[in-house]
Amino acid sequence: MQAPQPDPSNQVTVSGDRNITITGVSAGGNISVGNTIQGDYVAGDKFTGDKVMGDKVTGNKISNTVAPPSATPATASGASALKPGPWRVFLSHTSELREFPSGGSYISKAERAVSAAGHAIGDMADFAASDQAPAQVCIEKVQGSDVYIGIYGLRYGSPVRDQPEISYTELEFNTATAMGVPRLVFLLDSDSENHGLPAKALIDRQYGDRQDAFLKRVKGAGLTLQRFRNPDDLKGLVERSLRELGQVQQ
Repeated sequence: MQAPQPDPSNQVTVSGDRNITITGVSAGGNISVGNTIQGDYVAGDKFTGDKVMGDKVTGNKISNTVAPPSATPATASGASALKPGPWRVFLSHTSELREFPSGGSYISKAERAVSAAGHAIGDMADFAASDQAPAQVCIEKVQGSDVYIGIYGLRYGSPVRDQPEISYTELEFNTATAMGVPRLVFLLDSDSENHGLPAKALIDRQYGDRQDAFLKRVKGAGLTLQRFRNPDDLKGLVERSLRELGQVQQ
């Protein structure tokens, strides 16, 4: 007796340059795989997005059993690996955000928010003297953190002493990204009328092009970015984002 042939209209073909991974799938039908399958999202009968979670292939048809990822704070894919709190939270920023406004700087408010959410604070100001290269010390501090918070204004910051092509802020972001450390990113709203920053903090004549390129890359990193208008605004956003990130882990 000849085996029944699959209906060609139900065949699914995966081809092209995308790497897609299907996990937890039982296949029973014709799937033509043109490339390695790694990391794409299956929904209905189409491959879209960035994730595969519990999808099914029944016969030759992909069942739509995958819900879209929920909107969460600006985190990287490493968020699922977070240990229960309290966390070590690394604050990445340039110096003017620690200095201004004089009555309560952006970074002092962010530190209060981290403490209010029940976590410990870490940033470049905590670094002790070391005979290691500055870049290596910076990398190790980020690697030892549970959560990375990037607080970005319009200045690029100081170039790394032993890697002058990038700033410490960009190095910290690169390290958090490479290590899969969950990232929360906050951008200064330069149109705010009460930002409390002097004009010199809003213009980077030396490295402005680098900062523009860096912020463009951050915006294209798939994170949910949040904008702050003043220090108190930042404080509220940081505390809320940390608490929401904790709820996602429960």
